[in-house]
Amino acid sequence: MMEEHRRRRIRRGEETGATLVEFALVAPVVFLMIFGHHRGLLLAYHEFTRPLRDGATAGARMASIDMSPTNW
Repeated sequence: MMEEHRRRRIRRGEETGATLVEFALVAPVVFLMIFGHHRGLLLAYHEFTRPLRDGATAGARMASIDMSPTNW
């Protein structure tokens, strides 16, 4: 009975080491995928909202120039 308990403990220690090695191999890839996806979405957001931002800026500029009382 006691011998069986020791064997289980040894196996668990070996599995823990294997788990750490697997995590060390897989974690960088997973983190790169997550952060790369996030960065790609952020770049796409800025790219798609640029025309809206530029249009609002141009509209405000035109309004500040052409909205004098003599141009009504």
